[in-house]
Amino acid sequence: MFAKVFTQIFDSSIVEKPDVRFTFTDLLTLCDINGVVDMTHEAIARRTNRPLRIIRETIIELEGPDPRSRTKDFAGARIKRLDDHRDWGWMIVNYEKFRLLRDEEARREYRREWMAEKRKKDPSYGRGEQLVNTVDHSEPMQKQKQKQKQKQKQKQKQKQKQKQKQRKEETVPLFSDPKDSESIYAEYPKKVGRPDALKAISKAISKFGAPLLLEKTKAFAVARAGNLDFVPHPATWFNQERFNDDPSTWKPSSNGVAGVRAKKRSGEYPEPPHDDSLVWRPPGVKKI
Repeated sequence: MFAKVFTQIFDSSIVEKPDVRFTFTDLLTLCDINGVVDMTHEAIARRTNRPLRIIRETIIELEGPDPRSRTKDFAGARIKRLDDHRDWGWMIVNYEKFRLLRDEEARREYRREWMAEKRKKDPSYGRGEQLVNTVDHSEPMQKQKQKQKQKQKQKQKQKQKQKQKQRKEETVPLFSDPKDSESIYAEYPKKVGRPDALKAISKAISKFGAPLLLEKTKAFAVARAGNLDFVPHPATWFNQERFNDDPSTWKPSSNGVAGVRAKKRSGEYPEPPHDDSLVWRPPGVKKI
């Protein structure tokens, strides 16, 4: 465990008694998060490697009233007994108050280091904002944290609204004329699914513009050269933005099924001669 000791302890009334001050700082180190030291005199003496007699004498001093103490709670005593039926186990008076001050100072230090790192990357970061590094102890810490969270949420919402506004200004949809959709559909090599095709073309026009789509569609039709094998429906072609594919992939393959069919149609790849002897017939059945 560790504890942060405030420098004002050197200006307090116990500074004149070093053994009492040493015991008090040892208790600050040994206590839990609630300021409780649930240990016997012997255990404290073993942990701090100090004489048991001094531990007992100084604890009596810390339990006693101190009219010169800054805090008037418990008549100025620094510690109080947890139970009346035992002579060991104490709670440090005003530990919660000083713990909040310690946490706030740690938060301020973290905030300063965090801002320094941010400003190394962006010197203008946080210059226009008013940083609040003080805590109003008149209201609970939980309410202050809730207010800070609400402020952060409001700032995030404002930033999101600004980003959405910028996106709307940057992505203004292009005007889609029904005549343009009809012209592009007329250039597509396969005329099927006209209603769906016109919807897909209109949607693509609002994103890419009619001149580009018309140019791409004409190029696709020229590449296919009348070969409709494996040509997708126009709605599929425009919805999937296939017009952005590499134009070299639009041409039918000369070695595939579509290429063989094209060669047959052109006469370049004639049908093989029919050999009737290769036709299977049941035994005893002759050709008529």
